[in-house]
Amino acid sequence: MFRKNITGTRIFVLFLVLMAIIGLAIFRDYGVHYDEELQINIAVTNYRYMNQGDPALLTFQDRYYGPFFELPLLMLFNGLPSPWMLYGRHLAVFFTFLCGLVCFYFLSKRLLREQKWALLAVVLLVIHPRIFADSFYNSKDIPFLVFFMLGITSLINLISLLHDEDRIRPLISAIILHSFITSAVAATRIPGLILMGISVTLIGVGITVNPARWKRDLCLTVVYVVLTLGLLIVFMPVFWHDPVGEFLNALAQTSRYTQWKDDVLFLGQSFPANNAVWNYLPVWVSITTPYLPLFALIPGIIWMFIYSVHGFIQLIRVKFVFWKDTLTPGNISWMAVIIWFFGPLMGTMIFRAVLYDGWRQMYFIYPAMVVIGVYGLKKTGDWISGKVKQPSIVKAALGLVLLAGILEPVVFMLNNHPYEFIYFNRLAGDPATLRQRFDLDYWGLTYKQAIDYVIAHDTREYFEMSAVGPPALYVEYVLPPEQASRVRFSGMERADYFLTNYRWHPEDYPYPKYYSINVSGMEIMTVYCLKEPCGG
Repeated sequence: MFRKNITGTRIFVLFLVLMAIIGLAIFRDYGVHYDEELQINIAVTNYRYMNQGDPALLTFQDRYYGPFFELPLLMLFNGLPSPWMLYGRHLAVFFTFLCGLVCFYFLSKRLLREQKWALLAVVLLVIHPRIFADSFYNSKDIPFLVFFMLGITSLINLISLLHDEDRIRPLISAIILHSFITSAVAATRIPGLILMGISVTLIGVGITVNPARWKRDLCLTVVYVVLTLGLLIVFMPVFWHDPVGEFLNALAQTSRYTQWKDDVLFLGQSFPANNAVWNYLPVWVSITTPYLPLFALIPGIIWMFIYSVHGFIQLIRVKFVFWKDTLTPGNISWMAVIIWFFGPLMGTMIFRAVLYDGWRQMYFIYPAMVVIGVYGLKKTGDWISGKVKQPSIVKAALGLVLLAGILEPVVFMLNNHPYEFIYFNRLAGDPATLRQRFDLDYWGLTYKQAIDYVIAHDTREYFEMSAVGPPALYVEYVLPPEQASRVRFSGMERADYFLTNYRWHPEDYPYPKYYSINVSGMEIMTVYCLKEPCGG
């Protein structure tokens, strides 16, 4: 067993090193997204308030966006020249994601109890094409995903200590650690406070298991809540002048975010983002998740339902005499995973929470989805092997299924780099018509490749462009100065080129096409020629 653990750990370390090498090789391939400047402004506005007392933060539209991750990025990279300021940010996001993989590996190993299944879970997290791409530039949702995983891991460790540990010092240390991580999650995005709700709920469940320790556990819970909220105030400068009032305002705004009022394209219909339909999230998850983790979720849910029903029947038979025996730390840990996935999913559907840009705001539930799915594969394989005379055949068949399921998104990623963020599975329908039914390059990341193409092929000293959205203007941040000086933006009447990622206008424009970016039959970016001869 010890040798197997060593081997599994070595494989994971090699996988992590491979990921780091890949990241260092490709991190400059990705563009600048629509919110990149906004994220930098969040850090700058908070920094000026902290160090100069600048009151602009108190009326800043995005003052409740947590600066916990953005402030360190500002301090580390803001003084660097272009394009390394942006590249430094992107690289920091990627290595944060790698740190999250370490946490996810140990969390999965603890839940699934076998290293090979933990390794599979890590692989499935990495090969989600959209999350993989976002791990290089999305300083909002990827850190939130990572911190939430850390929070669930520290919660499971805390639950185990509460069940087994009589000494108070380890418990205090675990409470402080979990409070810090919970506050970091919320100081990245205020909805992260749901982690505190999950924690208090499951600690309460644990108290029913050990009622003799209820006073101790209740006191520790109070310490956890108070310390978490106190640290959140420290991490959020906007709370400093009026902690209670600003905290309540942040909760009110976050519960129904309405400041972004542009339309989203969903199933061929446009509607305001603050008036989302109930099935927005489940549809987006279904059509943009690779087949293996998506369909593995089904047996995972079925097995959990079977065990829940079986456990409930057993409790009835013994008249709930041994009900505490079923609430082991392991079972409570799985309750944390189930709530982690289903709680936010059902909450957004029931309350029609404001979502846009696909489901990137909800990426943090994907690790839970993966763990449930891998659990389903593991239990299904064991069950079938126990029913047949040649279990080796079952294992071989399962291995082929896993290999095919892994290769499907990997092949897409290899063939379509650096446009992994456009991944759709076949449940989405005909790729040629997806542009008319869903937002594709919603963050304008393809403007970089389009402008790079024009720079490489236009021989003039400079040229003028017109573009649909701000990301085109932001591309100068990742261009060397000698190239950035050649690109000038103007209105359509003066421009040589017109660039569009088709956001809010999925139809073609009535101009000659000079260059297009196509991904699996989807045209996601076009450079139109407005003045001949294009290309200089």
